[in-house]
Amino acid sequence: MTDFFSYPGAMGAIVVAVLTGVFLSLLGIPLVLRRRSFTGVALAETAALGGALGAWMGAPRYVTPLLLAAGVLVLLELVRSRRTGEDGPVALCYLAAASGATLFVSKLPAGEADMMSLHFGNVLSINSSDVLVSIVVAAAGIVLFSLCARCLLATLNDPVSARATGLRPPRVRLAYAALLAVGVTFGLSVLGVVPVVAYLVAPAFVGLRVAATVRGWGIAAALTASLASCAGLVGSFALDFPPGPFVACLLALVGFAAWAVRR
Repeated sequence: MTDFFSYPGAMGAIVVAVLTGVFLSLLGIPLVLRRRSFTGVALAETAALGGALGAWMGAPRYVTPLLLAAGVLVLLELVRSRRTGEDGPVALCYLAAASGATLFVSKLPAGEADMMSLHFGNVLSINSSDVLVSIVVAAAGIVLFSLCARCLLATLNDPVSARATGLRPPRVRLAYAALLAVGVTFGLSVLGVVPVVAYLVAPAFVGLRVAATVRGWGIAAALTASLASCAGLVGSFALDFPPGPFVACLLALVGFAAWAVRR
C-alpha cells in the first residue's frame, strides 16, 4: 500500500475513482430498479462511439460523446412512450455503438492501445486537469441526485401518482436522462466503458439487495463503489494488473456475493 501511495497521482486517482464511482452508482439505482441495466451498457458504448468518432474527427473531447449519449436516451424515451418493446432498440443501439467504436478506433494512430484505453481506461494516468473536471462534475452530480432522488424514483416507478402530487414526469425523466448522459460521458473519459458499466450496475444491485429504503439503497451503493474503488486501485497496483478491469471484476464479484447471500 505504501508503494501505491508513493506513485505519482495516486491520491488524485483514488479521489476521482471514488467520486465518479459514487456518482455512477447512484445514477444506476433507477436503471437496476426498473430492470433496465442493459440500457446502461448500451449508453456507455454509445458514449464510447462518440469518443472514438470525436478523436477521429478531431472534435472537442466531450462534445460527441455527450451528444450521442443524449440522443440515444431521447430515442429510447420515444420508444418507451410508444409502448413498444424496448429490448430490441436497446440491443440495436449497443450493436451499432460497439461496432462503430471499433471501426473508428481502428483508424486512429495507436489502434489497439486506443481500444484498450477506450474500454478499460487507466485512472492512474490521468492528468491534473482531468482530476479537477472529474471532481467538480461528480461532486455536483452526487449533490443533485441526492436532492432529487425521492422525487425521481417516485416518478419513474409510478408516474400517475407522481403527477397527482404535482410532479411532471416528462420533465423529471428528462432531468434524469441529462444527468445520466453527463455522468456516463465524464466517467468514460477517465474510467473506460467496462468500469463505467460496472459502477452503474453492481453497486446499485448491491444496494437494492441489502437495503429496504431509498436512503439505504443510496448509502449501500455509494459505500460499495467507494470501497471497491480503493481496494481495486491498491490491489491492481500490488498485483500488477490494469486498474480498470480489476475494479470492474471486483465490483462484479461483490454483486454476485450480494445476490448469493440474499437469495
